[in-house]
Amino acid sequence: MLKEQLSLKLAHWLAGDFSNQKQAASSPKDYPHIRVFFRPLSWDFFEGVGFYSEQAYDYDLWSPYRQGVHRFVQKEGQVIVENYGLK
Repeated sequence: MLKEQLSLKLAHWLAGDFSNQKQAASSPKDYPHIRVFFRPLSWDFFEGVGFYSEQAYDYDLWSPYRQGVHRFVQKEGQVIVENYGLK
């Protein structure tokens, strides 16, 4: 039960919208402003915790340059994230 709670806690932390705005503002020549979105998938998709993700430039959010699907797997007391890219 404790391991399952760890996986759900990690999933709760990961769900959301993240930005590197502070990094991009401090050095715009080196770092474009990007946004990363993690959206939970239905439990049935992986029969467990999973996410769909998009990475996009802040100025063009409707055209992500990277998309992925992520599955949480419990192994030997650890939570492992399997990452799958979409083409």
